[in-house]
Amino acid sequence: MSEENQSFVKMEREESANFFDIVKLTKERANEKKNEEFSTKINRKETVRLGKHTKFNETTNAFIFKRSQGDEIGLALQFAIIHLTELFKKNKSSKDDLLLFQDFQKTKKVYFPAAGSENTPKHTLSDFKFKAQSPKGFQYFRNALGISDEDYISTIAKDKLKVMGNPAKSGALMWTTSDNQYVFKTVSKAQSKFLKQMLLGYYMTLHQHPNTFLTKFYGLYTLRMRKRSIRIVVMRNFFPHGIELTHKFDLKGSTISREAGEKEKQKSQPTYRDLDFNEIFKSLYLEPQYYSEIENSIKFDSTVLDAYNIFDYSLLLGVVKPKDQGIIKDLQRKMSRENFQNMVFQGGIPAKDKDGAQCYLYIGIVDMLQEYDLAHKLQYVWKAVKHGPHNLHKVSVQPPGKYKHRFDSYMLNNIFQPKKIEEKTPELEERIPAKNWQKAISLAIKNGKDLN
Repeated sequence: MSEENQSFVKMEREESANFFDIVKLTKERANEKKNEEFSTKINRKETVRLGKHTKFNETTNAFIFKRSQGDEIGLALQFAIIHLTELFKKNKSSKDDLLLFQDFQKTKKVYFPAAGSENTPKHTLSDFKFKAQSPKGFQYFRNALGISDEDYISTIAKDKLKVMGNPAKSGALMWTTSDNQYVFKTVSKAQSKFLKQMLLGYYMTLHQHPNTFLTKFYGLYTLRMRKRSIRIVVMRNFFPHGIELTHKFDLKGSTISREAGEKEKQKSQPTYRDLDFNEIFKSLYLEPQYYSEIENSIKFDSTVLDAYNIFDYSLLLGVVKPKDQGIIKDLQRKMSRENFQNMVFQGGIPAKDKDGAQCYLYIGIVDMLQEYDLAHKLQYVWKAVKHGPHNLHKVSVQPPGKYKHRFDSYMLNNIFQPKKIEEKTPELEERIPAKNWQKAISLAIKNGKDLN
C-alpha cells in the first residue's frame, strides 16, 4: 500500500473512532439518572410566558416548549440524529449516491421508547417519536457545502446543546452547539412545510450565488413528545466562534415598534432593532468594493425571497468595534487579500462608523420562512386602518414586492453607505489572512492589548 493510501486509511479510521466516541457519549448523556427529573410536573405558577408555546421557569431557570423542557428536547434531538446517522452508515448502498427528485419528499420516522426496542437503544428521557424531513436531500446539500456526516454529527453531539430564548415576537425556542457553529430553532407547521417545498430550488440558487447572505439550512426535524409536535430547523450560525460582538441588530427597514425593550437591553448581549441602530450608528461606511459586494448580494437575495413570495425576513448584523483602535493600523498594513465569502464568515467585513472608528461586520438574512398568505393580507389591511395610509410603508407587514423594495432601500441607503474614494484604507495586498484577523480582533476586544 502506498504512503498516500496508508495516510488516507489512517485518517478514515481516526474519523470513524471519533464518530463512535461521540455516539457513545451521546447515549450516555441520554441515559443519565437526572433526566428522569424532566418528567416531573411543571408548576404553572412558577412560569412566565415568553411566546405562544414558550415559557420560562423562574425557579429552575428552565425553558419549556409545548410541555417539554428545553434541555430534554436538546438531548432527544442529539440522541435521535446520532441513531439515524448510525443506521445510514450501516445500511448504505451504492444507490445512496444517487439523489432523485422524490428524495426531497421522503421522511424517516423512528419511535424511541424509554425502555428501548429491537431497533432503538434505551434512554431515561420521555418516550418520543422522531421524524427527519428530506434526510437524503439535506445530507446531499451539507456534503456539497463541505460538511461531512462526521463533521455534522461531531459538531451537534460533542456536548449538550445550549438552550436559549428568542428576543423575537414569535417566542421560538433556540439552541446552539457548544462551539456556536449551528443554531437549532423551533418553527411552525406551515414554516416546516414551506421549507420542504422550496428546498430543491433554494439550494440550486445558493449553488449559483456563493456570496449569498441567505440562511443555510442543514436539517429539518419533528419531535413528538408528551403528545405535542415540536418542529426544529438546523441552520448555520452567521457569527463565528471566538468573536465577541460589540452590537447585534435585527433589521427589517420598519420603524414602527422596531426598538429593543428595556428587558432585552438589560441582557449581556441584547439584540437591537432598527430604531436602536439609527441612534447608535446611523450608518456604517465601507470601501466601494465591499459596498458593491454587499449591494449585489442583498439585491440578489431579496429577489430570490420575493420570487418565493416571502416577506418579514431580517438582516442580522453583528458589529465588532475594537476598544483599542491603536492596533488597527498595524493590522491593516498586514492583512492580505481575502475573497468576500471568507470575510463574511471569518474575518468580518471592514467598515467605519460615523466617527471614523474601525468596525468589522458579520451579516446574514434570517427569518425567511414566512410566506405572504391571506392572513397577512388581512393584517396589512388592518395596519392601514390602524396607522393610516401615510404610515403604511413603515409597518413590518408588507406584500413581498413592497417589502423587498423597502428592505433594499433601507439597507443600501441607511445601514450601509460607500465611503468616498479619497478615504481609502491601506492597500489590500498588505493585509494578514482573515483567520489571523479574527483572532486579533477577539484578543483586542477581550484584552485591549497590542498584538505585536
